[in-house]
Amino acid sequence: MSVLNKYQLLRQRAEQLLATDPGRFRTPEQADLVGLLHELAVFQAELEMQNEDLLLANQQLEETRQQYARLYEQAPVGYLRLNEQGIILHHNQTFIEMIHSDQNMLVNKPLATLLTAEDRNIFYARFSALFKNPVGKNIELCFSLPRGKKLVTSLTARRDLHCITADAVQPTLLVIISDISEICRTRHALEQARLEAEGTCNRQTQLLVETRKLSRLYLLLSRINQLIIQHPQQQELYREVCDIAVLDGGIATAWIGAMEESGTFTPLASSGMTLDQLNCPGIRSFDARLREGKTIINNNLYANADISPWQSAVVACGFQSVAALPIRARKGHAGCFVLYAKEPYFFDEAEIRLLEEISRNIGHALDVAEMDREQEQVREQLSYLARHDPLTGLNNRLMFSSHLALALERAARQGTLLALLLLDLDRFKDVNDSFGHAAGDELLVQVAKRITGRLRGADSTSRLGGDEFTVVLEDLQDPQDAARVANDLLALVRKPFQLATAGEVSVGTSIGIALYPEHGSTEQELLQQADAALYRAKADGRSRFRFFSEELTREARERIQLEASLRKALEQKELLIHFQPQFDLQTGRIVGAEALVRWLHPEYGMMQPAQFIPLAEETGLITGLGEWVLRETCQLGSNWLSRGLSPLRMAVNISPHQLRQPGMERFIGDTLLETGFPAELLEIEVTESTLMQHEKNAELILNRISELGVRLAVDDFGTGYSSLSRIKQFPVQLLKIDRSFITGILENRTDQEIAATIVAMGHTLGFKVLAEGVESKEQLDLLRQLPCDLYQGFFSGRPMPADELSLVLQKNISNC
Repeated sequence: MSVLNKYQLLRQRAEQLLATDPGRFRTPEQADLVGLLHELAVFQAELEMQNEDLLLANQQLEETRQQYARLYEQAPVGYLRLNEQGIILHHNQTFIEMIHSDQNMLVNKPLATLLTAEDRNIFYARFSALFKNPVGKNIELCFSLPRGKKLVTSLTARRDLHCITADAVQPTLLVIISDISEICRTRHALEQARLEAEGTCNRQTQLLVETRKLSRLYLLLSRINQLIIQHPQQQELYREVCDIAVLDGGIATAWIGAMEESGTFTPLASSGMTLDQLNCPGIRSFDARLREGKTIINNNLYANADISPWQSAVVACGFQSVAALPIRARKGHAGCFVLYAKEPYFFDEAEIRLLEEISRNIGHALDVAEMDREQEQVREQLSYLARHDPLTGLNNRLMFSSHLALALERAARQGTLLALLLLDLDRFKDVNDSFGHAAGDELLVQVAKRITGRLRGADSTSRLGGDEFTVVLEDLQDPQDAARVANDLLALVRKPFQLATAGEVSVGTSIGIALYPEHGSTEQELLQQADAALYRAKADGRSRFRFFSEELTREARERIQLEASLRKALEQKELLIHFQPQFDLQTGRIVGAEALVRWLHPEYGMMQPAQFIPLAEETGLITGLGEWVLRETCQLGSNWLSRGLSPLRMAVNISPHQLRQPGMERFIGDTLLETGFPAELLEIEVTESTLMQHEKNAELILNRISELGVRLAVDDFGTGYSSLSRIKQFPVQLLKIDRSFITGILENRTDQEIAATIVAMGHTLGFKVLAEGVESKEQLDLLRQLPCDLYQGFFSGRPMPADELSLVLQKNISNC
């Protein structure tokens, strides 16, 4: 039975006893029973939380253990652990490769059985002494390899009193096995040379010097290996290695440095000379060989000092031999290990190989330390990215939710007012489309800085994604406090931004505000209400703020429903196309027709474009809608031609959103090819304001469309505050005078002059001119006097279904 079930049974029993006999628990022992049960439940919860923490810690420990295990297995030396009987308890992969053995045959096998018969006695004689002395000791032993081969090694051992077995704490021996075959062969060769030149005193002295030097270097290797096994910090490792090289290796000066981007090496630790003495350009500069990871040896600097500046600098310090070895880590060139000697010809081949092994071991130690640092950095970075927006450094959506929840708790506890501001940048997409995403990212960073610069320390701001930000204002005295902050933010964002990738750009922001507790008490409610207020701010003209109201919520719901209905309408073909005829003003003949989309809504009936086109543009549905209108119009025009009707110019409007879409001209060309409709009979209409807002991009796209042979018209001309000289840079053939000028053309002299000016200048620049919204014969007569070229309007033809227009066209043919 689990602890929880036991606790529940005890609790039920206590409650039954208390119900049957309330006075039964008046003794101290009985009265404490309920309290003890409560404490038991608390203790159980604590145990469960501790268990979760322990599982997480074990997982992290296991990841670290696996990384260290890989380093342990791939180390450049063999690692062993022996018990007091000399039995192998564990070994790494390197040791298996050194002795060419099978891994399954080594564990629980006496180490002595792997040695040659001569060295077994040496091992047994020294083994007990190694356990008695905790300081590391070195033994030279020879292993027996397959096919009669031998491996001469250096065994460095150190007692470990903290090995825990299944029975008890058992002392073991940590052992490092280094291959010193080359050293022994060299030493043997030197010994042979010494015997051969026994009669020559100078030769004997030289051999003695070489042997002592090898012994010192061998001691140097052993001491450094003992240091590495302790995993010191990088600076401590460098300093100790240099001290060992000078004190035990017979080196005059040793230093370790890091390579800079300039190619020079900066000393980080030294022995024999101070860092200040070494920190000069001559000594720090090496030729390309060291930077490429190659060892540099010069055993006669006096004879070769003028080869390079750094060697001359070393000679000036009194040295005659130098060895510079690269230190390589898993990420590449980490630095250099440099040793100076006052004697010439100090470094021979055997010593160089030994020193190169030392530099490799140093690199291995750096790998271990680097992995520790990387692990810590990754943990910190993941923790930061989980809570912050990587671009602006603001809180992300997750942190926003956490902060808002805490702020709501404080506001509820203290009975204070809280405001949530939802900001959305105006014209941000224009910056992205015109200057690229790099400019957009730079703009977002600067906007974030301006917002945070205005807020108090207790306020918080977040980026939810895209160009959407939130601000949480706590401890407000009045809703107008939020309004003042919103006004300040509007002014700050309205100021021009200076971007490195785009120069000066101007945007704005719209802000929706929801208050706690008036507009909601949860994060979801406040965010929903602020979003509804934001939508109203944008609908009212942008660059302003609005507070939430129930009316906004109702409108938001209707807008969502209408969007869903519009998506469905596109799929189920509830949309219709009506055509308004366009007439030649002089002859009165129909020369064209403008395609106007209608929506036959199953609930609201026939809906005009103004009721759903803005929603389509906002939601992105305008792309699919516009493509459908273009395809249907071209197909209809092609069908009419095949039926023998007179060629009719078909005009189709494209929205700013469509103009920004890549490949628009390719879609038009494919549609013409698919439907067989002549390009010269298709007319694409773009509003004047669209041309001015996207001038550079529009010119490029319209030129490509014009190259297809398609005609281009500027719709609503006169409302976009452009000039005809700017319009002339576009490949357009037709200007359509906006209906606002035609409506008052009979009564308003200004409208007459504007219309006359557009016609006159349009003709001068080679444009045809069409008047929109003609609703009376008097308007038509006046336009004919200007003289305008074309017109459309209710006076001569309302928008009609395609079938009705087809009948009108057939009637015109009959009248001819």
